[in-house]
Amino acid sequence: MEQFQTSFIPKKPITLDTPRARVGVDLFSFFGALILVASLIAAGGVFFYKSSIEKDIQKMDSKIAGFGSDFNQEKIAKVEEMQKFDRRAHAAETILANHIMISPIFLSLENLTLKSVGFTKFNFTRGASSSLASGAVLVTMSGKAKSYDSIALESDQLVTNTYFKNPIFSNLNLDEIKNIVSFDLSFGVDPSFINYTEWITREKKNTVNMTPLEQIVPAPTIQVPNANTVPATP
Repeated sequence: MEQFQTSFIPKKPITLDTPRARVGVDLFSFFGALILVASLIAAGGVFFYKSSIEKDIQKMDSKIAGFGSDFNQEKIAKVEEMQKFDRRAHAAETILANHIMISPIFLSLENLTLKSVGFTKFNFTRGASSSLASGAVLVTMSGKAKSYDSIALESDQLVTNTYFKNPIFSNLNLDEIKNIVSFDLSFGVDPSFINYTEWITREKKNTVNMTPLEQIVPAPTIQVPNANTVPATP
């Protein structure tokens, strides 16, 4: 009988298989994780930076809007003030354009009235407040003269003023005791003669055309001698 010998002892030395270290893979994972973390940090920084920029932009927009609002309010206030001034100036121009002066009539009568003639009553009527045509002016007066000749000479004097239209003496009445002739006088007046604006324009033009001496010394009153005047009795 053959005997078999069995042995559980291996003939070759037994070696344990140990896993190899994956150095390359670990480094790749480390750098990948590092890059991922850096990316997340960068993304977070960009996000917060963007939020900060947007807030700054909103603040600037608010300030600009505030400046714009203040500017618009100031501009609107100035425009309204200018419009108000323009309305007032226009109203003043309208008032001045329609404003009349009676003083030119008195000044002219002062220069054209003879010493032998005197006026006792004066009435001024304008078309807007009477039966006269619009813009028409009528002056009615009463007076006394030393003779009929004085009235005739006074009529000649009045027509020298081209602004006085159609002077008419009427209701002549001789007071035989005092030798005085009473009368009524009426004449039209060119509206431009008593218009304030046109009067100012004429005065400026006359001042420019006057010599320096004439600007200081007033023109003498025009008097026409009347040889046939009968002196009034006291």
